[in-house]
Amino acid sequence: MNIDKDTWRSPNFNERVQLSPDRAEPSMVILHYTGMESAKAALSRLCDPVAEVSAHYVIDEIGAVFQLVEDEHRAWHAGKSFWEGLTDINSASIGIEIVNKGHEFGYEDFPGAQMVSLKALLKNLAGRYNIAPDKILGHSDIAPERKIDPGEKFPWKDLALEGFGLWPDVLEMDIEAAAELLEQEEILYDLLVNFGYSYEAS
Repeated sequence: MNIDKDTWRSPNFNERVQLSPDRAEPSMVILHYTGMESAKAALSRLCDPVAEVSAHYVIDEIGAVFQLVEDEHRAWHAGKSFWEGLTDINSASIGIEIVNKGHEFGYEDFPGAQMVSLKALLKNLAGRYNIAPDKILGHSDIAPERKIDPGEKFPWKDLALEGFGLWPDVLEMDIEAAAELLEQEEILYDLLVNFGYSYEAS
């Protein structure tokens, strides 16, 4: 996996806040889609100091990987968000923007070459920072009231089979029991909160 660290660099970062006394490095990866009309438009915005947004990595449609912010710095990709009690997700995470026009400009399938590069990058990051599979999340997980990316076409099941993110094993589920739980709002909310979501957002 080749990572281009020179073509695009973002000035939009600051220092991470150490959120845990025993962990100064990132513990999560947050996946986004760019939601813009082209890779160049997305890269330009993420590197524009006026925009005040950024990500550590961008992966374009043909699988090229650009590093805009060094891992040790705090990129500005998560916005107002929450997971497992944390509200400063930017300090806890590495943000990866996946080039896709998104729902506003014509949401598309994610190309195979793009997913090959994403898996290679996730393997690298998970190994380097000991990031657990359940700490690889979508923007819509940490900000469900604001965000829907990376969206319903994103191949979570495929990634989960390789150890990145989670996907339910339907064969091991008691479908009838699950359906009963879904009808009991308070229990469902408690399950979502125990998993990591904010009660307000669930």
